[in-house]
Amino acid sequence: MDKKIIRLLGYALLVVLIILSFFFFTKKDNTTSTEENIEEVSPTVTELSALKKNEISGTLVYIDNNSLFHFDLATNKTTKIADNIGSNISQADKNGSFFTLDKQSVSLVYSDSKRQKTSFEISDEVAPQLSPSGKEAILITFSNAEHDFGYTLALTTANGTYISNIVNSSRKITSVSWKNDECLVYSLENEDNSEIWQVNKDGTSNKIVRKVNGHIHEIVATEDTIVFINSTSHAEARHKEAKIIKSEKYYKLSQIPQDAKNIRLSTDGEKIVLLSDQKPMVYIISEEKLIKTDIKAEAIIGILNDKNKK
Repeated sequence: MDKKIIRLLGYALLVVLIILSFFFFTKKDNTTSTEENIEEVSPTVTELSALKKNEISGTLVYIDNNSLFHFDLATNKTTKIADNIGSNISQADKNGSFFTLDKQSVSLVYSDSKRQKTSFEISDEVAPQLSPSGKEAILITFSNAEHDFGYTLALTTANGTYISNIVNSSRKITSVSWKNDECLVYSLENEDNSEIWQVNKDGTSNKIVRKVNGHIHEIVATEDTIVFINSTSHAEARHKEAKIIKSEKYYKLSQIPQDAKNIRLSTDGEKIVLLSDQKPMVYIISEEKLIKTDIKAEAIIGILNDKNKK
């Protein structure tokens, strides 16, 4: 072949490679990223005692001094349910049952305070998450084995019997929550940001929902609402923000304590409840009100709706 033709073909190939490189490196990520299109919501701050009777309803379930309490938000009545309950707990299912973790031993606590030991094998001090129906659970596991390094979301029965792995990742899975009995959301940690993903419990339709700044500490969800707490850096871990994804809109909540933790959603997704870390006090967000309470708690299990109470 003529050297001139070979040279021309070489130039043409180089041009093609340059064009392909340009498109590769300038290609936009279609996923909504970081803090784009975020709205700030500033709820009105009020005291629980200032609300009218029955202005807010539901049962707050929480732990204090190793005891389980139910607090009726409509009547302000507190009922002690059980003693000797640790504060390392999961969010409640729709009936008020939840997991408690004590030195890698997991027990299922039912709404009537009866307890059942499970067969979970826990290597980290993170309780499994019970599905809304209470029939299944999801567990974050980690392996540092050379041939099997990474994080896994493992689906089990409520008793801890293994069913399947639904997600495997080399990146850290920091938190997970059920949206409904068939679907979950979880957070993946990158060096400078985090990603929220959604997946069916059979492992299908695993897709990214949103990229967010900072690192996600906790995530909770219901059918159409995702709430999470994140911080901008590990050095500022005590300066946290609460954000909401609801009906494809993205909100940042102002007025909340900057040391917020232990965030929960009510079973209908209409109320958010959280703790202040320095002052173990319960805050409730409902209908654009930030409601301060004088309830002191070590951990929050959730808010049950009146229609869900047995």
